[in-house]
Amino acid sequence: MKPHTYIEWFKNNISLYMESGYKMTRKGLLTIKTVTKGHAGIFQCDAINGFGTTRINVLLIVDDPEEENKNNTPLNPNAANRNFGSPPVISKRPSRIEEEIGGQTTLHCIATGKPKPHIFWLKNGQLIEDTESYFSKDRTHSTLRLTDLKKSDTATYKCIARNKVDEDTMDFTLEVTEPCPPPEIKSVEPPSAEISEGRTAIFLCIVSTKPGLKLHVKWLKRLNKKETETSLFHLEGVSYRALNVPDGTDTYEGLYRSKLMIRNARIEDSGTYVCLALNDKGFSFKNVTLTVQLGALSSNSLGMKVGPGIATNFTLAIALVVIVAIVVVITISLYRKGRFSSEKKTVPTAPIVENTYKSLKKSIIEGKNCSIKDHSSCTEITDPHSKSRQSLLQNPVNVSL
Repeated sequence: MKPHTYIEWFKNNISLYMESGYKMTRKGLLTIKTVTKGHAGIFQCDAINGFGTTRINVLLIVDDPEEENKNNTPLNPNAANRNFGSPPVISKRPSRIEEEIGGQTTLHCIATGKPKPHIFWLKNGQLIEDTESYFSKDRTHSTLRLTDLKKSDTATYKCIARNKVDEDTMDFTLEVTEPCPPPEIKSVEPPSAEISEGRTAIFLCIVSTKPGLKLHVKWLKRLNKKETETSLFHLEGVSYRALNVPDGTDTYEGLYRSKLMIRNARIEDSGTYVCLALNDKGFSFKNVTLTVQLGALSSNSLGMKVGPGIATNFTLAIALVVIVAIVVVITISLYRKGRFSSEKKTVPTAPIVENTYKSLKKSIIEGKNCSIKDHSSCTEITDPHSKSRQSLLQNPVNVSL
């Protein structure tokens, strides 16, 4: 036995069960007693049983006979009189749209026909209720506004223009994508450079961007207040002149490289240069500085005096080489000295030590009226250092070699 199905009709989410002017049967038939233009719109039919609920939408279009008579187009439901009108025609527009999550878009559908067509929208085949239509003298303009877009809004939207004669349709494909950032400038090298006049300056700009987006890399030169140009860029209130440098070439993993080369530099080439990267989602930029001076500079092979970081690294490398050379020389010298010092030394014998002590003792008492053997009987001398000598004799010094 099949479960009983209960059917109820709604318009604008209001039940029509007790509304005047409507009649519903148990089998789900809805009857409108006297149709007016106010009845036009979308009706919802809900079918409910023990297994769940199903809803379908029904669009009711109400034509105005008085308007038809004004246009002298007497139309009847039978096919023989359809030739007195004209079928709807939708003005064609780009039908593929791409927007980011959180964004918004408005779909436009404009149709002509006699009588003026009614327009309604479908999303993936389902009728959409929240739309707006504007009627002018000879056309109907309907809009579908979508805000705070989500991934689920990705779909095919169909515009249907219909009158008594015929109908016309047009599809809009909307794709909602993840937010895409503007290009990112990874580096600009060197950040500053000094060159002598007549030399060549080179700057490199490395940029990354999301695949599939068209990237443009431009080089600009900042202008001072005295300079005037017909074609200018304005960034943050500052004027720049575009340089004739081709776009960067693709390298790897989405990176692009652009080279700015200034040959035979002159003093007036000094200033601030900008690497500007643009895609469909925005732009980013970084500055570099060039100084052109008269006379020779401490420079590389291109005559460029690069930024302090690069110059410091070069100096450290030279210093390291010098230190290594000094260490090698000292090591060799110590090695050679160690070979000769490793030979066995000759140690003086005891008699030599004894004779040395005697010589020392004799030198201490030299000039006195006594002998070495009988120094205890020596008379006191007037030498101011005599007491020190006698003390040294009484307490002999231990000498060791």
